[in-house]
Order: sequence, then C-alpha cells, then structure tokens
Amino acid sequence: PDATHTAADVALGRGPAESATLTGVDVPASELTARLAGQERLWLVTGPSGPPPRPETATDQAKLNILREDFTEVRREDVPGFRITLHVRRTRSVG
Repeated sequence: PDATHTAADVALGRGPAESATLTGVDVPASELTARLAGQERLWLVTGPSGPPPRPETATDQAKLNILREDFTEVRREDVPGFRITLHVRRTRSVG
C-alpha cells in the first residue's frame, strides 16, 4: 500500500461514485495525450493474460496508440485474474 499511495488513474475523468458506474468514466481521447505528457512510467492493470480485448471506445484506442508509440513494456506480472505491466516512456532522439 505505501508504494501505491501516489498512484492515480490518469485516464479517469469521473470516478465510480460520481459517475454512478462500476468503474468510472474515462476522459475523452482528446484530453488523454495531455494528461499523459508528464508521465514517465505507467502501470497498466488489465484482465487475465491472453490476447488484449478490442478497443471499445476512442479513448481505449488512444490508450493503445500512446502505449505503442511512446512507451516500452519493461515488466509484466500475471496474478490470478489480472495482468500488471510497467511501461516506461521511450527517449526520443534529438536531431
């Protein structure tokens, strides 16, 4: 718990209580890039191992695009019912 006390869901626009949903509501895809701009590391918690589900929304597609273009997976842990992956931002070459 101490290691995760500063963790935040950067894609979350409204939490479960505020949105009256089980998982909350994500920000629009147009806002996601700006929210991720300052993030050097992302922990991604998904369903169990296996092929990733198809993106259901524009925000889901934006998440996948940003991960693919700007981040590299450096660690993966499968635990019962979940997959946890650590992604770090790629360094960009100058020039």
